[in-house]
Amino acid sequence: MGQHMRGRFNRVVREHLAEVKGRLSIAAVCTLLLAFADLLRPWPLKLIFDYILFNKPIPHSLSFVHGLISRGQIPAIIIISSGIVAIALLKSFAAYSQMHIVSQIGFRFAHSLRRALFVHLQRLSLSFHTRMRSGELLTNITSDTNVLRDALIEFVLTFVSEFLTLLGMVVIMVAVNWRPFCATARSGTPPAGSGGQKVKSQPRPVKSCHPCTWCRHLDVNPTKMSALKTTALKP
Repeated sequence: MGQHMRGRFNRVVREHLAEVKGRLSIAAVCTLLLAFADLLRPWPLKLIFDYILFNKPIPHSLSFVHGLISRGQIPAIIIISSGIVAIALLKSFAAYSQMHIVSQIGFRFAHSLRRALFVHLQRLSLSFHTRMRSGELLTNITSDTNVLRDALIEFVLTFVSEFLTLLGMVVIMVAVNWRPFCATARSGTPPAGSGGQKVKSQPRPVKSCHPCTWCRHLDVNPTKMSALKTTALKP
């Protein structure tokens, strides 16, 4: 019985996804645009501060900055600042389109699932409806379909968007400065104290202090006094 119900549920999900596969493709494109806009957000400020205001050497991959700087600092800053506005508009458009399409797909999926469940409930025997409370049954159907809608539609696309953003950040960090990653990969020696090994603390060398007024008054050897302080501070 459980396998039969699971098969019917899978059939409902496949039929609904087949109906909205075009909109899902548009939502996937909006997800890619959203991740791309998130990755582009810090770059205009980096170009303005590093290569225009602070005159740092421009790498070969950013050779187009030379053409902007040749026009003057003020025009270059204005052009790059307009890029910030363009990135914000792109991100807003992608986020709105993704939310609109995903919400529409999710509500239609919940409606299809509730319709299939209602048809199934109509075919059950009267003893089942006598045994079950109608209010509890309707509440369970409504809440379960909402959870499935959020899990299968909204959560998946949100997870994919965040994962693509994280993956893009890692790729950009490796492309900008790959030497720390290579150095970490080549040096296989773990840091001190790793692997469960205890690091023994080395005793501090006893340094002779200068004879102060208190030592001279009590006729105490300064070297012995420093040794006594070191011994007292040991746990």
